[in-house]
Amino acid sequence: MTATHRTDPPVVLEQPASGWVRILLNSPDNGNALTTELMTALLEALDQAESTAGCRTVVIASAADGFCSGLALSQAATPEWLEHGEPLPRVLFARLARSPLVTVALVEGAAYGGGVGLAAACDQVLVGPGGTFTLTETLLGLIPAIVMPVIAHRTGPHRALAMALTAVELDAEEAVTAGLADAHCEDVPAALRLLLRTIGRTDPAAVQALKRYHSTLYPPEAQPAGADTVALRERFADPATQHRLALFRRLKVLR
Repeated sequence: MTATHRTDPPVVLEQPASGWVRILLNSPDNGNALTTELMTALLEALDQAESTAGCRTVVIASAADGFCSGLALSQAATPEWLEHGEPLPRVLFARLARSPLVTVALVEGAAYGGGVGLAAACDQVLVGPGGTFTLTETLLGLIPAIVMPVIAHRTGPHRALAMALTAVELDAEEAVTAGLADAHCEDVPAALRLLLRTIGRTDPAAVQALKRYHSTLYPPEAQPAGADTVALRERFADPATQHRLALFRRLKVLR
């Protein structure tokens, strides 16, 4: 039997109407894990969105049931994104924060680890009834070093620490209370339409100036240089962590 290989693109860029585009995470086989391929495609899609005439808003959503299963950990003992230069997840989160467009995360399923960071890096987070947020890294023997600054930027340092320490799952209402999401929406399409109309009333140049000013006050990469990669390399090198990761791979929890 001839093996079949998935040829669908990891993300799909759509323009449902003028003024905004939608980037669909399109890797259901691994829960939209943030692989190097998906993150690169997401950055390219963001470039395309920013060059689309009249575009004010980019919405990141999922074509699958879950939102994002987090940073890819099953490819190698130490992930590729940690081995070369500036970690790609950090680049991605900073690009979302600094984009001249209003970035919106539409979370209608589970977000884990780096997937929580992906949502938190956006300007607005709308969460549907089935949306959940969990920092799972400590269960794996890791720490959420790259996503912590992004999440703490929204929730405050102590609440971000508490989420990471306990690996507790937050539902939609709890995420809003924590500051991780901006609105819990029973009718997600209606909430998105309202948000797009609201953004459409604002002055584009003023919005871009506001985002630049906000990034100056609160730079998305505000942390000691390289501290996240040092901490993560230390954790990945720990034999106990490698044992935990191998166990989760055998259980097919990491895809």
